[in-house]
Amino acid sequence: MRIVKLLTISLSLICSCAVHAKINSEEFAIVRGKISAPVTDNNVELQYVENGKLEAYGSSLVDQEGRFAFMVPVKDPGFFRLNYADRQQKQLVRLYLQAGLDLSLEIDETSQRITGSNIGHNKLVLDWNNQFQAFHKYTSIGGDVTYEDFYPFLEETGLDSRNQFLEKLNTGDKQFDELMTLAVNTDFEAACYRFLLMPRSKHPEKGNYPQVYFDWQKEQKFTDARLLNLGNGCDLMQLYFTFSQLLTEFAPANQTLSNVMAGIASDSLKEVYLYEYFSRFKSRKPPVAEYYQLVDPVRHYLQSDRSKSLLLELEKDFQSQVGQPGFNFICEDAEGNPVAFESFKGKVVYLDVWATWCGPCKSEIPHLKKLEHALQGEDIVFVSISTDADKDEWLQFIEENEMSGVQLHADGGSDSGLSKNYEINTIPRFLLFDKEGKIVDANARRPSSPELKAELLKLIRG
Repeated sequence: MRIVKLLTISLSLICSCAVHAKINSEEFAIVRGKISAPVTDNNVELQYVENGKLEAYGSSLVDQEGRFAFMVPVKDPGFFRLNYADRQQKQLVRLYLQAGLDLSLEIDETSQRITGSNIGHNKLVLDWNNQFQAFHKYTSIGGDVTYEDFYPFLEETGLDSRNQFLEKLNTGDKQFDELMTLAVNTDFEAACYRFLLMPRSKHPEKGNYPQVYFDWQKEQKFTDARLLNLGNGCDLMQLYFTFSQLLTEFAPANQTLSNVMAGIASDSLKEVYLYEYFSRFKSRKPPVAEYYQLVDPVRHYLQSDRSKSLLLELEKDFQSQVGQPGFNFICEDAEGNPVAFESFKGKVVYLDVWATWCGPCKSEIPHLKKLEHALQGEDIVFVSISTDADKDEWLQFIEENEMSGVQLHADGGSDSGLSKNYEINTIPRFLLFDKEGKIVDANARRPSSPELKAELLKLIRG
């Protein structure tokens, strides 16, 4: 779902907006209500879903009588949530918003009621919210319920309650009916896994689970990318695969991750799962070899900007250390062809990061040309990467100065992945890599250094 700005309005403006309803109804939904449950920081937050996770959409202060109000632009119909007590909240308050709706809610600590001139499908949505409340005591922290309490509830009440709700879910709005069905099943299944995975005073023996847990196990479990339109789609995937590991023998992390990828059909679901998986590495740095063993087979799924930024953040520490694989940049040559760092494997790589406007960079060019000539025929490649913002100036410069070696251009200049990875804040900057593409020196000698030629020959000839 797209990110939009919330139109912030006061309670008094909400009350007066009915005068202009014809103008606003085509673009906005109105959500107002009264809450009698404890509210954190006197604030109610409206949340929407992005990349399968709940994000803040806007907030409303709660007045002394417990009243709150939102007037929000809604382009596409979808699920939103109200959060008023963070982790202490005892109920799910999901809404299905679309332009033109005008909802009035009454919320106490364990139930919700709705009225309004145009509530859309939200009577059904709140029916499920209230019905799902029965799971709260089994999935909340604290208390002393065990599987001996939960299993009878699940088999005698929970399943029947869910099935009966789904049977009456036939509004004629196919988009809503299908998404609500997915939401109900996701809520139900996630709650069942969460119960088993939370600390208890007594746990069942391995394999002693109601049949529904085994019915949910599939070779390819997640096929519907609309799971990312829910606020707990990511949670379900993580809970499912964590529980599935309880049913199998121990496997190393790379095999477990491979099994997870086999269980997810949609590439968009794979990327979101992997993003959450590798995000945990920001606080738990694994050994370098273990990290690459995990990430390399799945890297092609991590193509969004946020995924690339995450990998860059994780890897820049690894890829600036001697002996670690160099950052696999991809830059364009003078003809616009992409050239990847990994294509130079088998040769020593001497890398020059420069720009046409940089005086010290240009003063090194004659020394670089002399070095290239002296080592012609050896197993070494000289790569010059320009950070010029104006690509035409770069093209003209390398032509007029008859520059040799491999000439590449980094889009983004100082903001390119190459510059960020090696924290290149000043140029020229020279880097040296061995024939396997591993870092020898991320701040190598300049071409004008008398010692450089001997160092390169020693590296080339082993």
